[in-house]
Amino acid sequence: MPQLNLTAQTIKGLKAPAFGRIEYFDADTPGLCLRISAGAVRTWTLFYRANGLQKRYTLGRYPAVSLADARGLAREAQLAVAKGGDPAAAKKAAREVATFGDLAAFYLEQYAKRVKKVWQEDDRIIKAELLPRWKNTPAAAITRKDVRAVLNSVVERGGDHGESRAGGHFEDVQLGHPE
Repeated sequence: MPQLNLTAQTIKGLKAPAFGRIEYFDADTPGLCLRISAGAVRTWTLFYRANGLQKRYTLGRYPAVSLADARGLAREAQLAVAKGGDPAAAKKAAREVATFGDLAAFYLEQYAKRVKKVWQEDDRIIKAELLPRWKNTPAAAITRKDVRAVLNSVVERGGDHGESRAGGHFEDVQLGHPE
């Protein structure tokens, strides 16, 4: 694993390996690495230790993330590690956050279908009004203002009483409790 004084010019001159990948470590920023694959994909990573284990944290692809940006991101991550954090674990946890779609499926399977006689209506409203807007949105990111906007759009187009209950279904899904 070669260590180089990385500059924009040296990065442009680095060749991709015939197979596999090669990692070039930056002499200026400890742990910062430019990984080049056989397909010429260049990815910035940072190596660090957390709880006695060596970890790799992906910072982004070059050239979208420049050398200066990669060094800055590496310093931020190293500061987080120095304060007891684990950037790779935090990134993984952020990817695994529950989306509205996850909670809606859980609500329908674990509550509505088991307890409600007319669960199909809940299913229809959630699929027609809520999932198209928020299926992949982190549930915690949806605000009351967002819910009001959905309710207003239902009322404006003259939705029936059941559709106007979309807000109630939203709360059921978010809170995980019955109506």
